[in-house]
Amino acid sequence: MSFYFLFLQKMYKEGDFSFISHKLTRACYEDAWTTIHKVNGAIEYLKNKNINKPWMFINDAEANNIMNELSMYHFHSGASLSLTMRQMETIVKYGWDTYVESEIKTKNV
Repeated sequence: MSFYFLFLQKMYKEGDFSFISHKLTRACYEDAWTTIHKVNGAIEYLKNKNINKPWMFINDAEANNIMNELSMYHFHSGASLSLTMRQMETIVKYGWDTYVESEIKTKNV
């Protein structure tokens, strides 16, 4: 890992999605981040559950609790909800630094 990526990782504290340039996407990620830290058991659910279908089709109590707490739920299509929650799943499974590095590499931030 280069010094550049180490610098960028430390520049973006956990939950700081300011490197996401699209404003609505960034707002949805921030909302989801806040939600998974507010809903009891949400982080463990994302970390341990093998979710193999789009979020709009998940029908279990834990997923419903998370989705019901999203303040930006009404801004989502089924695809954006799935993408947002997959991003949160990636963060909790692999860590914030790994996520930031991956996003910066793929988007050439």
